[in-house]
Amino acid sequence: MSKGFSIVTCLGVLAGCNPLPTRIVQYTPPRPVDPTPYEKNGYKSGLTADQLLPPKAEIKVPRTVVAKPGQKLSDEDLNTLLNQAEDKAVSAENLARSAQSKEDWSLVIDRWKVALDLLKPAAQLPRVRKALAEYERNLSDAQIQAKTNPRQLDTNARSTSDGIPLTVKSPESPSPSPSASPSPSASPSPSASPSPSVSPSAAPSPSPSP
Repeated sequence: MSKGFSIVTCLGVLAGCNPLPTRIVQYTPPRPVDPTPYEKNGYKSGLTADQLLPPKAEIKVPRTVVAKPGQKLSDEDLNTLLNQAEDKAVSAENLARSAQSKEDWSLVIDRWKVALDLLKPAAQLPRVRKALAEYERNLSDAQIQAKTNPRQLDTNARSTSDGIPLTVKSPESPSPSPSASPSPSASPSPSASPSPSVSPSAAPSPSPSP
C-alpha cells in the first residue's frame, strides 16, 4: 500500500514539474510603409555623411593642360586649354560687374592676364588667336577703368559700425576765377547850370522937356 502511494506521489511531483502550456501567438509581418517623396527620387534615408559621398575612385579631378611654345595639341587638350582660360575670363567679368575701387580693378586685370598667359604658348592656333584678341581687348578696357573710374575706396576715413565708408570722389573741377567786378561807370558830370540871363538894362527915362 505504501509502495503504491509513493508511486502516485512521485507521478504527481513529476507532473507538477512539467511546464504549463503557453499561448501561441501567430506572427504578423509589419505593415509596409509607403516611400517618402525623397526616397521616390532615388535618395536613401538613414545614411551617414560618409555613405552619401561617392567613393574616392569616382571623384574626378578636373584635367588641366599646360601648353608649351610650338607644342602640337590634340583636340581634347586644346578644348581643355580653352576651358581653363575661359574660367579665368568668366571670373574677371564677374569681378568687373562689382568693381568699385582701383584694388577691385587690379583683381580684374590679374584675371585677364592669367587667361592670356594660359593661351599665349599656343598662339599659333586659330582658335587660340581669336580668344587672345578678345581677352586683350578686355584687359585694355579694365586698365582704362582702373585709371578713369572715379569711385575710390577711402580707407583713411573713420570706420563706422557698417564698415569702411565708400567715398565717391568725383574729379575736381577747377574753381572758376572770380569775375572782375564791373568798374563803376563814371557818374555823369553835372551839366553846367545855365548862367542866369543878363537882364536888359533899364532904358533911361526921358528927361522932361524945359
